[in-house]
Amino acid sequence: DVTITIPAHIFKNRDGKSIGGMVIPFPEDPSIKNDFNWKLVGDTYVLTNTKRMSAATKGYIQFEIDGLVPYQLVDMDISDPFDAYIEVVTHKGNTIALGSNELTAQFDTEARVTNAGKEVYGAPTRVKASEIPAAQRIEGEEEYIKVEWYMWDVAAANTLYDLDQVDVIPQTSVVNAALGLTEADVQGFVIGATGDDQTRLSKRVASKSYSDGRSGYRYISTAYPASQFQKDTEYTFHNTVTYTLTEVDPENGDDPKLITTKSASAQTTWSFEDPKWRDPTGHFMVVKNGNDDKRQHNKAKHNYTHYKSYTGDYSDVHLWSHSPSSGWYGIYP
Repeated sequence: DVTITIPAHIFKNRDGKSIGGMVIPFPEDPSIKNDFNWKLVGDTYVLTNTKRMSAATKGYIQFEIDGLVPYQLVDMDISDPFDAYIEVVTHKGNTIALGSNELTAQFDTEARVTNAGKEVYGAPTRVKASEIPAAQRIEGEEEYIKVEWYMWDVAAANTLYDLDQVDVIPQTSVVNAALGLTEADVQGFVIGATGDDQTRLSKRVASKSYSDGRSGYRYISTAYPASQFQKDTEYTFHNTVTYTLTEVDPENGDDPKLITTKSASAQTTWSFEDPKWRDPTGHFMVVKNGNDDKRQHNKAKHNYTHYKSYTGDYSDVHLWSHSPSSGWYGIYP
């Protein structure tokens, strides 16, 4: 009789539990359809021959380990040894045995950020101070220019990592070359930033992640007090994001704890002006606003000169209008 004993598992996951199943090319005991069968005894597999074998028999058995997931393994951890113990009982009842050499294995896993992107999200808009966090409002400022951005990263990873995002209003970017203005001359901040430097916002966007490929979009807003901008002047707003990806597993021998970074920038232009009246030509409808509230046949008509709607009063020959996309605002005479 011939028995071969091998370990059932040699790899452990991050929690110290056995991971990966041994694939044995023979049927389980009590089948006798092949030269050997196997049974699980404790933490070992025991293979036993099912057919008589001559003393000159030699050969090899190929084993496979499946079910291994790289990110569940600690980078460069050494596995438990794989070895085999063979015992032969001869026809005379004598027992001879021999143990094999030991083999160990390591998984060299890696995570790195390979790219980053940033774009402006829509056009800059003029907003009331109530839309800005109270802690960041500047005394006396009633309106702000709000600029929204979206960003993403691309990671190549088969192990766990942490990902940090830093969003910055660059202090060396030109806002308006004609006026000689830089970002440092125009007061602005990243919404949600705290502390003395509110031109940057740092946050961890992924912890112990193993996500591989492009991330989803992340959004952030910047704001500038509106009083510092001049009409009929084009301004350029800049924003930069930097991603830093840090592997979770520590340095192991010659294998470092990998830290990689990628940055991306975007910009957008904005200006505002007083509304301009352009005389219409061709065929058009005319709506006049005046100072009476007469109605036609008890119904509000489009030729009224004064009308109190459910939204409020339209006063004498003045109309308030606001267009966030173009930046117009004010009284229209």
